[in-house]
Amino acid sequence: MLGAFQATAHGALGTDAKIEVIALDDDPPDEESRARTGAVDGVIELSWTADGATARLHCYLSREGRWLDREITFDSGTPASTREAKERGRLLGFAVATMFSEGSEAPPSATPPPSPRRELATPPSQPLVPVEQRGRSFEFAGQLSSGIEGTAAGFGASAALRVSISGPSWARLFISGRSGSVSAAQATTRNALFGGGIALSLPLGRFDLGARSDLFANYFEATHLSEDDVSPDRRSRWLPGADLFAEGGFHLTGSASLFTALGMEAAFGKTELYTHNQRVAVVPPLRLTGEFGFRIGF
Repeated sequence: MLGAFQATAHGALGTDAKIEVIALDDDPPDEESRARTGAVDGVIELSWTADGATARLHCYLSREGRWLDREITFDSGTPASTREAKERGRLLGFAVATMFSEGSEAPPSATPPPSPRRELATPPSQPLVPVEQRGRSFEFAGQLSSGIEGTAAGFGASAALRVSISGPSWARLFISGRSGSVSAAQATTRNALFGGGIALSLPLGRFDLGARSDLFANYFEATHLSEDDVSPDRRSRWLPGADLFAEGGFHLTGSASLFTALGMEAAFGKTELYTHNQRVAVVPPLRLTGEFGFRIGF
């Protein structure tokens, strides 16, 4: 039963959760149990009535500083089979997860159950914390950009590291690469961006709303090859730039989430493309850029 209880609680609380089960002969005082919480999210005390038909869960939520109680009654006192014992363990595991995720909706309890408690389950710190609140995260996204009043379309990917600063504020470092083409110049293009900035994230249940702004160095390269060229002609330059994005996200299980972003990139300068000493295209300083990717917290 305890094995099924632990496995189910792990699955419901997230794969990062750790549950320690301690068998006790005596009923510990609430103050002693509360002292066990330390840096963890709380304590669950599991006890049974004398006939073994009713399980009592006595839960201390560290984040709220209060106790919650729940009783689950089964049809009979002793499980008729190993399978039935496992099913009881799974049900208790789900009940524990529910108490941690929905404890704020349940009424507080000041009176502990009278029967002795035999098992103590202690989940680790932050088992239900969403990815944005875990302190650090990696993110990976596909990108699509389009120039405003000029040629700057491109498709590529980006990777970033986020580190929590305080509350909803995060520091961010990123690198991205995109490729495209300029048909008027018979050229292919490549962009590489390196930079960092500040991000804000506001969790709303399983959803997130946020914004970010970065400063970056933009490496731009154009390669031209026409019918009368013996070899490709390459030109490149570096430009500083900045961006501003709005973000939205959705939390999956564990520490993973999906996100999308839409915003503007501004390079501090425009790039003109020439072929045979004639200007044929302009890479504008402004780009509209969209992203879709996933984020992993750690």
